Amino acid sequence: MFKIEKALFLELTHWQFGKWYILREMLDLLESFNESEKTLYLMLKEEARGIFNYINSPNVLNVVNNEGVDSIFDFNDKVETVSETLLEFCKGFGITLKKDDMTEEYKKAIIDILGLEFFEKHYKE
Repeated sequence: MFKIEKALFLELTHWQFGKWYILREMLDLLESFNESEKTLYLMLKEEARGIFNYINSPNVLNVVNNEGVDSIFDFNDKVETVSETLLEFCKGFGITLKKDDMTEEYKKAIIDILGLEFFEKHYKE
């Protein structure tokens, strides 16, 4: 896995599940980025942040009508085109950007990337 992918995976996992303890590893990765890696990472992060906020915002009359938009894939189909890079990234790991949504693919990715012990400690109910 490339540094950018791992940092983005950690960032999105932090947003989606509120796991603060993975940020240290993400920050260490960011410090190793060159300028072009930083630029790409920040572009993808900002795009994902906007989509995450849209999906998870309360449905407020005349402000956000996000009814039926429960994932990045719904957002792409119903609201606005998502960059192919971010869409493929999320598809590859089963990331929906819906708060607390754990797909089987996402669960497998967390275990593969962060380890079974980490998953059982922080994600098992």
